Amino acid sequence: MTAAIAMLLSSVPAYAGVAVAIAIGRNAKAKASTKVYRPRTSVVRARVVPKRVVQPRRVRRIKRSARRARKRVALGRRSIFAWHWVPGVGFHGKGMPRVTGISYGHLGTANHSVSGVDVGLFTYTHTTMSGLQVAQTGNWVGGRVGGVQLAGALNKAGALHGIQVAGGLNYAGVMKGWQVAGGANIGGRVSGVQMAPLNVAGKLRGVQLGVVNVVGTIEGGDAFGLFTFAGNGYNHLSLYSGGADNLNLALTFGGRHLYTILRAGVAAPEQSGDHGHDDPHIAFRVGMGWGWHQSFGSRWYVDVDNTVGVRGEEDCKCKDRVHVQFSNEARVLLGFAPWKRLSLFTGLAVETTWGSATVETTKNGKHAGDWRWDDRDIDDVNVSPRWVLGVRL
Repeated sequence: MTAAIAMLLSSVPAYAGVAVAIAIGRNAKAKASTKVYRPRTSVVRARVVPKRVVQPRRVRRIKRSARRARKRVALGRRSIFAWHWVPGVGFHGKGMPRVTGISYGHLGTANHSVSGVDVGLFTYTHTTMSGLQVAQTGNWVGGRVGGVQLAGALNKAGALHGIQVAGGLNYAGVMKGWQVAGGANIGGRVSGVQMAPLNVAGKLRGVQLGVVNVVGTIEGGDAFGLFTFAGNGYNHLSLYSGGADNLNLALTFGGRHLYTILRAGVAAPEQSGDHGHDDPHIAFRVGMGWGWHQSFGSRWYVDVDNTVGVRGEEDCKCKDRVHVQFSNEARVLLGFAPWKRLSLFTGLAVETTWGSATVETTKNGKHAGDWRWDDRDIDDVNVSPRWVLGVRL
């Protein structure tokens, strides 16, 4: 109908403009009628329910027991000053108080946490301790210690950031600071200094000073002692010829630099005529000492060590007699490691022998062990420089 009206109007020149307007409106209405409306859609994400992990009965029982144990810890009120008649009971009431001041007990103290000073015959802190802890017998902290622990016998901390001083034993799972003891220091991961006759560390990043040091892994620093056993230390077996004997076997063990050396050697018969005997006889030597190892790169190294021991020779005329001398040998060695587990070394060795004694090993078929000093040789000192060559495993 609209199209017919527009054609009639367009035939009359006076209404041509009206016909054009009607045609334009008709086209716009047609376009509007052909528009497609698309409704909005929302993405619904499905909820992923994790699968329930059924724990073994034994694990559930252990966790249940742990929860019950935590509930049994009776917490006292917060106290600035706690006076313990017996551990856990005092003017602060029953239970373990959370002390932010001073805790004192003649027989001992038992606190949930301490931030301040804790003094007693024996002190126990369930969680953390910050400050100073002094005990005549021992200090025991289940958690972290930030401060100083002083005890006559024992100091124990889950983690230590500070100093432990004890007459007997210090223990810390993680230690950053100092441990000084008259008996032993034990630490899991140690970052600091351990000083005691016996020092034990799982991982060391610091210094150990003692008679016996035991380290699982040295990550930084070193261990210095008469005997050091380190998993990644200077542990080798070497075989060399020269010095005062024809063949020597040496075992070295220690830290990265300072090491202990145990050595034994034997001499060929033709080289064993120091006591005026022309007949062949056996000479031997044993000794122990210490040395210093220094690496230069991954292949070159220098060892400087000194050993003290005895040197013995069997009497050719009487097989039951052994001539013994004291000996000292100093070595300076230069080594080269072409392979990872094998190296070659050479250097200078200077042996000094002095004194002489005759040992009767058997007498009338029985063990004797009698010593007799040779007065004519007691002031006789011999110095023998030799060139050595060997291999290290």
